[in-house]
Amino acid sequence: MKASYANVSKLKYVAQALAKVGDEALVMTGADGLVFKVLSPDKLILAVFRMPLSSFEEYHLDEEYKFTVRTDRVSAAMKRGTRNDVLELEYYPETNNLRMVFRDKKTSVPRIFEIQTMPGLSDIPEPKVNLTTKILMGADEFKHILSDAKAIGANIITLITEADNLTVMASEEPFEYKGLFKRDAPLIDIDTPGNERTSYLLAALQAAAKPAGAAEQLAVEFSTNMPMKLIYRLPGGEDLYLWIAPAVD
Repeated sequence: MKASYANVSKLKYVAQALAKVGDEALVMTGADGLVFKVLSPDKLILAVFRMPLSSFEEYHLDEEYKFTVRTDRVSAAMKRGTRNDVLELEYYPETNNLRMVFRDKKTSVPRIFEIQTMPGLSDIPEPKVNLTTKILMGADEFKHILSDAKAIGANIITLITEADNLTVMASEEPFEYKGLFKRDAPLIDIDTPGNERTSYLLAALQAAAKPAGAAEQLAVEFSTNMPMKLIYRLPGGEDLYLWIAPAVD
């Protein structure tokens, strides 16, 4: 397998996010592109990063492969990439070796990082749920909400919808945080049946906010006492989904 990708600087944020979620990533290569899946040790977060064929400048695959790689090693290598590089990914099944080559766009000088992989685990299924509240907001606004909740020392954030409004609440005696959000103030869009209420661990949401530097917007989907789905769409056509398990309020 060999693939080349030009938008290296954006992938740094994704690699950091995957490393924050868990130690190992399941990598699946296919005719449609690459898929990375990471499940947190406590099984509260599932990250799914999809890189379609349109993301790559070059993509060659002799057969489909599935292997596991350490996320911290991928993230450490990605930190060495710059906006002047093209990333070349090469997988050698005979040696279980993943090669990450950063090649300068002007000089073609390569810098090579080799990472030992492990046999692929069984696929990690995504939750099959119908989420009825869908919100589009700025990535920075999402991070700001989490920072507000963290400032009072809260462990859990509660989301409540009614009509076209979203209320975010968090508390830690003797403090309380309450944020009121509407369409255009500052939500980009909101579609909800209303009367929904659910809670999530702040630490899990903070881990899921790591990719915010890679995308200007994110979609937030949830329903009462159901998993939350965060969707980041990168400029190159890649999608990063993060599933967050609900918490007991």
